[in-house]
Amino acid sequence: MSLKGLFRKNEENDTLLHKIEAIEKRIKKMNTLEVHLKRFLQWEQEFAPLLKEQAGLKRRPAKEVRINELELEKRIFLSVLRELEPLFYHMKSLDKEIVALKGTQERKGKRRLPKMVLVRQAPLDSGKQAVESLALRLEMMEQMLVEMRQQVEIQHNRMDENEERLRSQQDTCDGREKRKENPGLTPPPVIIQEYKIEKVVVDKYEVNNHIAQLGIKELGGQLNIGATYGVGTPPVMGSGAPCEEEEHSETENKNYDDTSEGPETETECSAPFEGREADAGEQDSK
Repeated sequence: MSLKGLFRKNEENDTLLHKIEAIEKRIKKMNTLEVHLKRFLQWEQEFAPLLKEQAGLKRRPAKEVRINELELEKRIFLSVLRELEPLFYHMKSLDKEIVALKGTQERKGKRRLPKMVLVRQAPLDSGKQAVESLALRLEMMEQMLVEMRQQVEIQHNRMDENEERLRSQQDTCDGREKRKENPGLTPPPVIIQEYKIEKVVVDKYEVNNHIAQLGIKELGGQLNIGATYGVGTPPVMGSGAPCEEEEHSETENKNYDDTSEGPETETECSAPFEGREADAGEQDSK
């Protein structure tokens, strides 16, 4: 048994198989064409009278219709044969090539294969040469196997990367679909706006009741309560005091401002407010 056939493929057998497969495919195509042509002819026979009736033409006698149908069939058959002639010629040439290849294979099969010569029976030089050739072939096969393994590893890595990409894309698509289906589950966007306030004029009522809504916890400095509420004690806000006391204190403040001088009262009233404005600015900056 020779070692030549072990390390290379029989290319002639492969070519034969490919040619036979091509011929079988073409035969199948021809069969399908014949079936479709028959169907078209049947459809023509069925729809021709209907089309003529719709057009308003007079119906011809059955003999004339049959003659025309036969002529049409002949024309169609001749046109199909003209188109299929090169294909038939090619098929005949392929058949001849297949017969020739089979004959060559039979001739090769009749030849006697050379017997395998053992190294012990062969002389020393020829045995060394055979061993060296086998060793070279084995080394080449090992190199090819290593390269194949490397290629397989590279392909596996690429497959893993593609799978990860597909998973990430699928996750993102699923998240978008869920958000579209259930828009109420998505948290509303938080809008943060920064405002820089340099001066704030705060009333005593605002300090006690509405200062927390501005985001200011504490205010520093001193408040001139006498300038805003008059000479008497200021009413305690938020403890159920009636509104009449507030109005009475406001009227007293107006009378007191009218009796006092203009510029002096302005300085007395503006000083405490300026202190409070500065303190409010410091708290905002903090």
